[in-house]
Amino acid sequence: MLVSTLVLAGACGQSPGNREPLATNAPALTTALRNRSPETRAAAARFIAENSVVIDPAALIRGLDDSNLEVRRYCAVAVGRTRDRAAVRSLFQLLQDEDWRVRAEAAAALGRIGDPRAAAWMVQLLNDGDAYVRFCAGTALRELTNESHRPMLRQAFDRATPAARPNLALALAKLQEPVVLPVLTGLAQTNNVTLRRRIAEALGDYAAPNVTNVLTQLLTDVDPNVRGTAAQALRRVQAARP
Repeated sequence: MLVSTLVLAGACGQSPGNREPLATNAPALTTALRNRSPETRAAAARFIAENSVVIDPAALIRGLDDSNLEVRRYCAVAVGRTRDRAAVRSLFQLLQDEDWRVRAEAAAALGRIGDPRAAAWMVQLLNDGDAYVRFCAGTALRELTNESHRPMLRQAFDRATPAARPNLALALAKLQEPVVLPVLTGLAQTNNVTLRRRIAEALGDYAAPNVTNVLTQLLTDVDPNVRGTAAQALRRVQAARP
């Protein structure tokens, strides 16, 4: 149990014997988020995030500005799950956090919330020094991308660093942008299993003959997730053809 009975009982002035079950005791967890102890606040934030406990949204947003990085991290996870648009401004600030885990969760949360304005922030984060942050930013960018982003993404793709280029290609694939198709097919044999799976998914947005060839090759991939994603993408390609 991530937040002990005694800690939360003390935070709420309750004895362990008359507490509600922890997973449903939102008032206790909200109080724990204001505790003087950073360990208590961090444990409460983690429990809320990992168990999808519904608490006062304002308390989670305050947690995004906490001095403890674990509180910031798990409050970002929690507001991402609730898709609270009121948290967008605070999450944007966390994209510049000193800790890579906080930056990654802030990016993921912005992708889940779905505010299209966050797409430009994700493009900037694609050059982050941490690979997992870049992965979360790329995933969020593809989720956020809509037609209005095409000019921005094309410009970013033309100027992209090697680290940012694959994620920009994946985002533009959602718009069926032809210029990135050679990049995606060229990366289909990368040693990065996660990237192969994401490329297989993105190729399903196209109906070009060479896409079918690449997806057919991925049906024999060593990774079962890549094979499954390739099969789904191939069905989408075939269904889209006249």
